[in-house]
Amino acid sequence: MQPGKVRCLQCGWQNDAGDRICGGCGHALNQSGASFGAPPDYTPTIASSGAVPPPPLSQDTRTATWAAPAYPQQLAPGTSTVAAPSRGAPPYVAATSVRPHATRRGCAGRTGITLAIAALLLFVLVACGWAALLRPALHTAVDQRLRTGLIAEIEKVPAIPAGYPPITRSITDTEFNQQAGTPNNQGDLKDIRIHFLPGEVTMTYMLWGSPGKISAHVVAVNGRVFVQNTQVAGWLAQIETGDELQDTLNQSLAHLPAQDYVDNVIVGNGTLTMTLRHA
Repeated sequence: MQPGKVRCLQCGWQNDAGDRICGGCGHALNQSGASFGAPPDYTPTIASSGAVPPPPLSQDTRTATWAAPAYPQQLAPGTSTVAAPSRGAPPYVAATSVRPHATRRGCAGRTGITLAIAALLLFVLVACGWAALLRPALHTAVDQRLRTGLIAEIEKVPAIPAGYPPITRSITDTEFNQQAGTPNNQGDLKDIRIHFLPGEVTMTYMLWGSPGKISAHVVAVNGRVFVQNTQVAGWLAQIETGDELQDTLNQSLAHLPAQDYVDNVIVGNGTLTMTLRHA
């Protein structure tokens, strides 16, 4: 063996004294246990196993090849895959564990969704409570007050005596409001005002500090007075729809003297005119 060479105990390759890995088989060299004698004899192994001995290795280091031993990567669950190292780098690199972490944007998004769901549930509860409990109670109270006030005013109208010829009665909206009182209040309804406009009667009011309006057409049908096309605007519309209020008004007008037959109703600029006769 050449001076300064170290023979591998596994394959017999002659390596330089400073080498740590055998150039023939890639086995780690142990300088203290390396042999400087002849290569190990493979004859007993071949005879006993029947295997063919490996071909002799070239001593020309220029043609010798070396393959790094394969070290299987054992990655823990949840770790990312690491690309194969380049030549000259360590055979394996410790993989970095990737742990999911919450971001401020993600937390804010979840909080916004939670608040939106809570607001929606609250709205549904309030709407159900309003429709099932609060509105019916308010409707009954307001409707009863309107009905009571209207009937009280209608019953003041005198009946036409028997034998009297047909008469025409006219009243202005100013006279009507003065007779009803200034201002005319019915419970929570404040400052009720009647306006006779062309073709319709309009009533303005204040409810809970907010203005509102009621409009309806007045007609004579079969000798009785009726209202049609009733519209409600303002807070009262949340409690009393146009159809509900129209029923209340027509039931109140039914208290006009039964012996009075209404032939015609004319609503003009500030004046309501009715032609009546004894039935």
